[in-house]
Amino acid sequence: MAEKREIQEFKIDWQFPDKMETHFVNNFIVQHQPGTFYISAHHILPPLPTELTGQAISDSVPAVGKVRLAMDQNTIERLMRALQTNLDTYKASMASDESFVKLSE
Repeated sequence: MAEKREIQEFKIDWQFPDKMETHFVNNFIVQHQPGTFYISAHHILPPLPTELTGQAISDSVPAVGKVRLAMDQNTIERLMRALQTNLDTYKASMASDESFVKLSE
């Protein structure tokens, strides 16, 4: 007969090192394979106008990779819920903030 295992819960002690880097990213690639999802975050700068650089604008811009995250299905589902909850809270707080200027979409 299989022995029942007791589920033990642990408190998470969130630690943020003083030298933990923060990267601004504005472009993502999401990929998956069986059992694993990957999110690659990149930063893309728009090309500067020719009149500022004196050079012709290229037909491509570099997307500089900043971080690649790998997670299982349960973790990415939790991330998606956390992001949606946080975005909803943010939008609600901005809607009630009179100093917030809503930009047209």
